[in-house]
Amino acid sequence: MAADPNYASVSLLLHGDGSNGSTTFTDSGPAARAPSSVGGSIAISTAQSKFGGASIDALRKGELFYSNSAFAFGTGDFTIEAWLRWNTASGSQQYGAFQCCTASAAYSTSTSTSISVFANTGDKWAVTCNAGVKSSELTITTGAWHHLAISRISGVVYVYVNGSLILVFADTYNYANSGLVVGGYYSASFRFDGHIDDLRITNGVGRYAGASITAPTAAHPDLAKTVSGLIRDDASALCARTVRAYDRATGALIASTTSNATTGAYSLDVGDDEIQRIVLDDSGGTLYNDLIDRVIPA
Repeated sequence: MAADPNYASVSLLLHGDGSNGSTTFTDSGPAARAPSSVGGSIAISTAQSKFGGASIDALRKGELFYSNSAFAFGTGDFTIEAWLRWNTASGSQQYGAFQCCTASAAYSTSTSTSISVFANTGDKWAVTCNAGVKSSELTITTGAWHHLAISRISGVVYVYVNGSLILVFADTYNYANSGLVVGGYYSASFRFDGHIDDLRITNGVGRYAGASITAPTAAHPDLAKTVSGLIRDDASALCARTVRAYDRATGALIASTTSNATTGAYSLDVGDDEIQRIVLDDSGGTLYNDLIDRVIPA
């Protein structure tokens, strides 16, 4: 899992992990935001997941409300992305997965001042924004996981499903409001019928542009910085050795890897805080004259 160089700009990161039936929705982003309120009986479910063994079970049960200026994009760049698994997608402008930049921590009936993704007539992928309802020709396949990404860069919005560009349009609107609904849009009558995994919202950064992208093959990282280097043995030859990173304050193991036997290279995703780095100088992992130092991640 590579570190995220834009982690500091992440407004919300919901992996949807936890025990079955849990109503704790952990934000793994830098601000660790909790919902301002919860509607209905939305919960964590282990019945379906893309990563981590669990996801947010909406299934028209409820929604999460957030209220924070971190969801006010202004006229700047942003990215909203998630894995969605639709159970039902039929109807006209039904089954919305989320609504971002609503007027408050509640539904907004103004689709022109909010950004939403929903199932449009004919089970088509569609979004609402200040540019209006933008409906694609791509049909939603129910019962399967799909990666959705909405990215605005310099006033152009790119919408991708499973890495393919399905919509592109101009949108320079000032999204100044600060609400977010996860699990529905417009009203409780339009709740999402499905599961949501690995929802990430990035304010100020458009992560994707172009004709196609690569859908993530792992959960979005919680870490911002890395420690890397080359490892040599006693004879100064590049070698394979175990490298571990520990939290300097708590002593907890953060990450571990083995350097490349040919190049000696290693890289660890460790976050922002100062760490202890331990390099085991014995190929069997025995502690003996090992390198132990303090490192500030870069």
